[in-house]
Amino acid sequence: MWGNETQEQRSRRHEIQDQQWLATHVAQAAAEGRELQDCTICLAPIIPNQVRLPCGHGFHEGCWHEWSNACLDAGRRETCPYCRGEVGFPTHDQVREAIASHAPVADIRFMLQNECLADMDDDERAQLLEFAYAHGTPEVAEMLRRYISDRGYY
Repeated sequence: MWGNETQEQRSRRHEIQDQQWLATHVAQAAAEGRELQDCTICLAPIIPNQVRLPCGHGFHEGCWHEWSNACLDAGRRETCPYCRGEVGFPTHDQVREAIASHAPVADIRFMLQNECLADMDDDERAQLLEFAYAHGTPEVAEMLRRYISDRGYY
């Protein structure tokens, strides 16, 4: 069906699909009585894969990683693109609290990407994983298990 379409036709089809996808999520948010927030990096509405920084500002996960990498490449500490507050490393208790409160997976992944697991020993990582299975969502527990395994901690 799409094998003979031009690049322009393909781009237009993707644009229409993106608009339909966005309209669906905007309608869903409105039905749930919540407002969509815009990412202050790319200015598009934040729907999936939101990263919430300790200052409370949220961004698309991909936008945050680009910003974070630009900070690190320039030899600067990571800061919030909106308020310029420094993004500190989460404590172990903050990670546990996020898991227990069923924080979005992207938030917990963000906490883990700051390498808070690196200063834990194997017993502490095992306890955190056990805590995630007992108190978090299955999605978070599995993400944490993969994260620990992928980094060779076990």
